[in-house]
Amino acid sequence: MGLFDKKNCSICGAKTNMLTNRKLADGNMCKDCAKKLSPFVEGRKNQTVAEINDHLAYREANKAEVASFNPTRDFGDSITFLGLGDKAHVYIDDSKRAFILTRSKKWREENPDVIKFSQVKDCTYVVEQRSAITQGASTKTNEREYDTFLRIEVDSPYFDVAKLQMNDQPASSILDRDQVERTRLARDIKNVLMGEAG
Repeated sequence: MGLFDKKNCSICGAKTNMLTNRKLADGNMCKDCAKKLSPFVEGRKNQTVAEINDHLAYREANKAEVASFNPTRDFGDSITFLGLGDKAHVYIDDSKRAFILTRSKKWREENPDVIKFSQVKDCTYVVEQRSAITQGASTKTNEREYDTFLRIEVDSPYFDVAKLQMNDQPASSILDRDQVERTRLARDIKNVLMGEAG
């Protein structure tokens, strides 16, 4: 078989080509089926067709959870899904003791994973420092920049972790007002998810 040969999606049977095919451990998947996966799934190429089918069944059942999800709190606006580059919100449903992480204003259509507080194994926030070297007309300046991250470890058969970047722009000082606010936001979300507040 050649590089440009068409294949069939092992999930839905649709034709795929070099641009639309997503490789699995023992088959292929089309881009439309891939879009249905949780955004937190990693290592797709190592997953089998059976594992993907199981995951898609979970995602279908998740739609009922999304339909009955009613946010009582919203943490967001400047949060970014790490690696996806999109703004995100952490919506909390206090009555369900559950939350969703979503990039979409029309989040019910996106089918975000509804995660129970009881599934959160750990939630940590960290401020990372990095050096940013800027080159002027005749000098190089080494400046420190700070980013705040929130890492949520989840007990789920389909994904283990969601990592969020809390700031959309790096701060120049750990005491920068925006940096302090982002760290406070990360702490507040951690406290809610870990049952330490709220």
